[in-house]
Amino acid sequence: GGQFQSAIAFDVSPRIQVLAGGSLDYRSGGERLRQLEPVLSFRYRNDTSTGVVGTLITSDRHGLIDPLAVSTLEFNRPTEQGMQWIEHRLGLDTEMFLNWQALNTTHSREIIDYGVTMNARPSEHFGVLFQLHGVHHGGQLFDAGEPVSNNVALGPGIRLATNLGGFGASSLTLFYLVSIGDI
Repeated sequence: GGQFQSAIAFDVSPRIQVLAGGSLDYRSGGERLRQLEPVLSFRYRNDTSTGVVGTLITSDRHGLIDPLAVSTLEFNRPTEQGMQWIEHRLGLDTEMFLNWQALNTTHSREIIDYGVTMNARPSEHFGVLFQLHGVHHGGQLFDAGEPVSNNVALGPGIRLATNLGGFGASSLTLFYLVSIGDI
């Protein structure tokens, strides 16, 4: 199978951009065309920040580690819609996102996931990390025969990095993971 995403970018101003296009997901051995989704995104950018409304920037699952957002999401959910803020400032990288996966209908609950990642680097050899990923199945309009359910998983962590001579750049990252909820 394969995935293809393309969009045309229109610069509305030096800091505001609109993207319009499409995303195609094709799976071998199954249906010929699994999914065709629109790509429509409004993006605000400056030297350190990016704000997105619409189709999100999903590189590396928003930076979440596998226990919090499995890598198969890159195949199962190549396009996400919602809101996002990405910040890169002097030794601090953060991202916050809210993704609507499904709307509340008579047949299914709404599904929303959200997350926060932070990587603070007070020195070149030490980093403080934090990751949070939550999922909500609910909605007020219809119960769809399913209970409301929520789950949040979070992980504070540290990273030690150095150059090990002949081995090159090396790092060790440790996370303490906690999951709370019923999903």
